[in-house]
Amino acid sequence: DISQWQIDYKKDLVESGYISETDSITIKVFSGELELITAFWQKVHEIDPVILSGWNSDKFDFPYIYKRLLFLTFGDEQAVVNIISPLKHVKLVAEKLSIVDYTIADLMFLYMPREDGGSNYGRKRASYSLDHISDIELGLKKFEYKTKNVDLDAFYDNDPKGYLFYNIIDVILCVKLNKKLKHIELNNSIRRTMKCPFEKSLIGASAIFESFVLSKINKKVRFG
Repeated sequence: DISQWQIDYKKDLVESGYISETDSITIKVFSGELELITAFWQKVHEIDPVILSGWNSDKFDFPYIYKRLLFLTFGDEQAVVNIISPLKHVKLVAEKLSIVDYTIADLMFLYMPREDGGSNYGRKRASYSLDHISDIELGLKKFEYKTKNVDLDAFYDNDPKGYLFYNIIDVILCVKLNKKLKHIELNNSIRRTMKCPFEKSLIGASAIFESFVLSKINKKVRFG
């Protein structure tokens, strides 16, 4: 009973402080995984964002979705590209997905300090898991499933309603972290000062520093 699931989810999420009464939840049902993932990308194209983001999405979510599409289309790379990219250009290089239509700005990468491989907009933490950072920054945690299930596979098999609830909370936490920390906005301000594209500003600390210094030099040095 999907309509009842929607009612139950909203009630639980509002009572737990994850969403407000003005928020709504709509569940869509698909006959197969390929249909579901294709519909997801169609929604992305409809929204037409500049940036795609998530928590550890750079190293997990986007490469995983790409590989699932390859599996479901029996290795048809062009079919996968057609589903993901309106401009028809997608590459998986060193386990990182590049989509010419969008910049992928990973919230975890932006949060982590430079010594841990990030952009240094957050703070040094013992762990950079979504659960740990959300607990510190928002006072909210991921949905606990391990008390009844050994792993996510068993969770999916034993409790599909709870499994979907678990994933909804993950998305809510990402949205709330982005709204509170504003790391994407911060990086956008810095790259404007650097006068470079958003994607280039994510290359690394040294590139960011050199571009920033160059922009300042250009304002003070008279050439010719």
